[in-house]
Amino acid sequence: MKKSILRSVGLALSLALVTGGLVGCKSNDTKETVTKAENGAVVKPTIIKMTTDTFLKPEDGMDEFLAGFKKQTGMELKVTQPVHNQYYDKLSLQFASGDVPDVVEIASTYLTTFGSNGALWDMTDTISKSKVLKDIDPKYSDSIKVNDKSFAYPIQTGGNGKKTIIPVSAAGVINTEVPYSIYLREFYQDAIPNFTQVDGKWVDGMSQPNMKLALERISTAYADGLIDKEIVTNKTSSVRDKFYAGKIGAFTYWQEIGIELLNKTYKKLYQVEKLLQCLQ
Repeated sequence: MKKSILRSVGLALSLALVTGGLVGCKSNDTKETVTKAENGAVVKPTIIKMTTDTFLKPEDGMDEFLAGFKKQTGMELKVTQPVHNQYYDKLSLQFASGDVPDVVEIASTYLTTFGSNGALWDMTDTISKSKVLKDIDPKYSDSIKVNDKSFAYPIQTGGNGKKTIIPVSAAGVINTEVPYSIYLREFYQDAIPNFTQVDGKWVDGMSQPNMKLALERISTAYADGLIDKEIVTNKTSSVRDKFYAGKIGAFTYWQEIGIELLNKTYKKLYQVEKLLQCLQ
């Protein structure tokens, strides 16, 4: 897992030098992060300030990575990593206070807001000319454009995806008498609750024939008590609490950071070595 993270981070930081990284932020040049010499030639910054959510954790070797990055590039990488559930509050405060980082990690939900408000650097032209990205299918960068402009670049197509988690008791037994909660991906199956492509055309997945069958499955499961009655109002934190208390039998969660957190907490509570993971 660590190797895959390092590969993703390595690409992200290569982009930070060449195309602005995960997200290039619009800010005034400082003595620390000069990007162009007076003659117009691109020069290497001495420091890159990065605010991120899912970057390496200290226990996964962050210090070693930062030291290695500086040794290989001659640049210092300053990482700000807020607590996960406070990430976007802290990021918004950075922008509001003027303490804008050079590179940030941002989810597509927030990318539209930040990009539309002019807070991010338009890297469309730079991406198209990048030697780092020339062999990568442009569909990946095109998929997250905002108003036909690239304000970010996706650093991975998997990695920290979602898995359905089923808790195991101290005796190693799966509890099948408590409901499922959050996301409902197993009930949707081949239906897509979003815009999707059918025969080369973009359509509303909610209006497709297979969605009717998916909604019937969900309705039946909800009526039978197989789905948590509070699924619509649940927050991720409340689902975790229900999971720890044995009130839900399965839910979908992030497979790397999320599962690591659940494993640690669940092991302390029930002396279970690990959770059963399935349906990636």
